[in-house]
Amino acid sequence: MRRLFIVVLLLLAACSPPPSIHDRLPSEGNQPFEIDRGSDKGVLLLHGMTATPWEVEPLGDYLAKRNITVIAPLLPGHGTTMADLNAVSWEDWHRAATDNLHLLKNKTRRVYVAGMSMGADLAILLANENDIDGVIIMSPPIEFQDWRAKFASTYQYILPYASHDVVGPEVGHYYPLIPSHAVAEMNMMISQVKTVLPRVTTPALILQSINDKTVKPSGAEFVFENLGSSEKELRLYGNASHVLVQEQDAPDIIFYSVDQFLNAH
Repeated sequence: MRRLFIVVLLLLAACSPPPSIHDRLPSEGNQPFEIDRGSDKGVLLLHGMTATPWEVEPLGDYLAKRNITVIAPLLPGHGTTMADLNAVSWEDWHRAATDNLHLLKNKTRRVYVAGMSMGADLAILLANENDIDGVIIMSPPIEFQDWRAKFASTYQYILPYASHDVVGPEVGHYYPLIPSHAVAEMNMMISQVKTVLPRVTTPALILQSINDKTVKPSGAEFVFENLGSSEKELRLYGNASHVLVQEQDAPDIIFYSVDQFLNAH
């Protein structure tokens, strides 16, 4: 069975076009950003895997208009080349997120962390390790829809890059292929997230699409059920994609929910 699995992966690799792993994403629109409102509330916004701060910029602009300071870092391996993402670890993402959280703590009195996809898992880790006022968890990866993802630590040596549908306005802001090594690192980070969930006691808002084609929506329910927070809420959305913050009606639904949460905590 294992031999058959390897043969299938080899066939998949043979059928895939050679990836241009050293092609760089354009720097314009993909840089980290900071909007300092000099207010007593600040939000650290963390983007997802293969993405850039462009992904969370609409939410950042929305919050800034409500007099909330925002910091959105570019996580290691992102916004440059796919080869760069294939050379970093989840600890690198975690370290960068932590450093930016400390920067935000120096600017505002009340601090929150909001993460999209991979950024959601990082947000959970930060909430466990730091004194923050709230955590916003959007589309958290606990289990991927693609069954192959759980075997990434093995097939990364056979199929180092997997296909990734990037269409429309996403082009130029997401890598067109997903480095398998990054998926393997995500799996290790997910293991850490599962371990710390019961220890997270900060107020939490969890947002998830039930039509998510990237991660299993049951992951959000798992997070909700296992969080140690006494103040926690899970909101499910029917007509939405994985990247909730990029939905056309996000300001009226997703961003409004985030704003409600921040006002309440």
